[in-house]
Amino acid sequence: MRKRKLNRFAVALYICMAASGHSASSLLAVVQKKEPHYNTVYAMQCWRRGKTRPRVNKHLDIVDKIEQHFELPEGRLAYLVGLRSTKQYRKVKDVYSQLLQIVRWHLPDDYDQRSEAERREILSWISRNVLPGSTDFGKYQSENSKDKFSVVFPTLPRQWGGQKWMGDIWHKFRENNSGCTVIAPPELVREMRDIVALKTALLPPKGYKRAGRWADTTAQTHVRRYCTIFGLLAADPDGPIRGLGVPVSNLTFGLFIFPDIWDWYLRWYEKKRGFFSSNDLTALYELKGFVRKRTGWIRQHPELGRKLRPVKGLITAGDIARARSNWDKACDEVFEYAIDRVQEIAPLQRIHRDPFTPIIPVLTAKSSLREYKKIGDELLRRMPNERKYPMHAATAVRAYLMFRFAIHLGSRQRNLRELLVCLPGHKPRETRELELLRRGELRWLPDSRTWHVFIPSIAIKNGRSAFFRGRPFEMMLPDIAQLYKWIDRYLTKDRLQLLNGVKDPGTFFVRTLWDTSFDPEHNMNTFHQCWRDMILRYGIFNPYTNRGAIKGLLPHGPHAVRDVLATHLLKTTGSYELASFAIQDSLEAVMKHYARFLPHEKVARAAEEVNKVWRRGGSRRVAYRGDPAGMTQIVCRRRGRRNLVRDTSKLVFL
Repeated sequence: MRKRKLNRFAVALYICMAASGHSASSLLAVVQKKEPHYNTVYAMQCWRRGKTRPRVNKHLDIVDKIEQHFELPEGRLAYLVGLRSTKQYRKVKDVYSQLLQIVRWHLPDDYDQRSEAERREILSWISRNVLPGSTDFGKYQSENSKDKFSVVFPTLPRQWGGQKWMGDIWHKFRENNSGCTVIAPPELVREMRDIVALKTALLPPKGYKRAGRWADTTAQTHVRRYCTIFGLLAADPDGPIRGLGVPVSNLTFGLFIFPDIWDWYLRWYEKKRGFFSSNDLTALYELKGFVRKRTGWIRQHPELGRKLRPVKGLITAGDIARARSNWDKACDEVFEYAIDRVQEIAPLQRIHRDPFTPIIPVLTAKSSLREYKKIGDELLRRMPNERKYPMHAATAVRAYLMFRFAIHLGSRQRNLRELLVCLPGHKPRETRELELLRRGELRWLPDSRTWHVFIPSIAIKNGRSAFFRGRPFEMMLPDIAQLYKWIDRYLTKDRLQLLNGVKDPGTFFVRTLWDTSFDPEHNMNTFHQCWRDMILRYGIFNPYTNRGAIKGLLPHGPHAVRDVLATHLLKTTGSYELASFAIQDSLEAVMKHYARFLPHEKVARAAEEVNKVWRRGGSRRVAYRGDPAGMTQIVCRRRGRRNLVRDTSKLVFL
């Protein structure tokens, strides 16, 4: 294991404490003039060991007092932390601690010297353009996420969507609301475990059938949806959520065979949103899979009928008795119900949010990809000094390579974050091994001296589509704009810096490990957050600091790169097929999703051809004269020239 290298702030704090003979608790008692809290003592111990650095305002106040106690120059320790001064940014209030660094990044150096009106204007701009919830959909999410409802499965493996139970901590976050977050009962846990085990197993158990196999990420998506559905059923009907009030002990997947339950669920969400969305259709498709003949999990488990209990206003004892007596008939009825509801809701569904809103300035530019490339250029201009700030420099290099890989590959987020790496001089993994892992690999080919990306089709979301037809995705990364130089630097220096002595997970992109207790491999949330931080720092143009690349850009995730690639190719080539090649998607999907950006481009292209008549200069008068020799003489009253041609049918008039 590689020994952790202490940062300069940790070294300075260690020297000050060692010279004065202070421990963390005794130094805090002196500077705070009171008995320190154990959390603050632990935080200072982490600073001294180089695990973390002071970030929040109350910790920066302690750094101020330590400077005064040791009679250090003002801002000396703050500079080592990476801030210009700990006395800056004191006016920033009501901001979550994890967003303070981003807020500080967007504040100008003379923030404290500006008037109160100017400070309010700057913070207002940051709130609208940088912080979460700036769009209409973000405000909707922020408002509706205050009242949470879910059923948690703490014993379910994390790769299948299990969550750690936080106990009474949930109630501290819910002091002002009446959300419903409860632990799943043992019977429901067994049902969920059986479903996920059946759908993710290499082969289904003897006696059971299934339609398709889930990857772990697919299992997580489905489990989260079931957690929400059961949480809604268990929520208090008299509370703000207006749930169904089913006792937690009565929750079971057997409730899904009653159409009245689904009607209530669909109406609840329609009332909350004001319309139906694609999520409702997805839930109905999953219901069809549960009760389908031969392969439906609920259909293959009629013993679920013994767990059913009446639900006030929806399910009576008579309904339960009829379902128990003929389980197949009950499954057939709810299957037909799902088919009818899909046909009725499909024409009514609306898009809840416009996915293109954050990147509209890029998509509406003449060259979308050239406009988006400005983010990478800005990142290189603002690259931190690797000698002074090695960890920040490593993070910036990782962000730049994430940006370059996303543009060159056009792959989805999952394939990027799970991409393995085979270092030069090592043997690449076999295709069979990658198929079992469901991951791709970045390889160095010594013969051609190129970096090559290989992703098996089973690791791609639409690997069975007409585009792939079961064939793997292979691409050679081009050595342009010093891409290979950055890859070599990242693998030899920056990646090791980010790992901070933790065991190598084998993936190309790894997390920033200030503390060795974290998992070094990216998950969906951490990878998305890394990309978002890159956009917040280098993508959004700030008129008060003149930092950032694109005016009007809003925070977004890595999936937006696929939108930029497809739109750029559609606008520059007019080819749906070429756009589908860039993002490895079907022609129909590209035509449906991206056609909105092409009509005015087609009109502009047609107008360009028409306008060529006027750009060629002057009008032309053509006279045709036949002669006995079979020649056709064309007299062109333009620049005084005569032209002779043999076949007038080949003439093209522009």
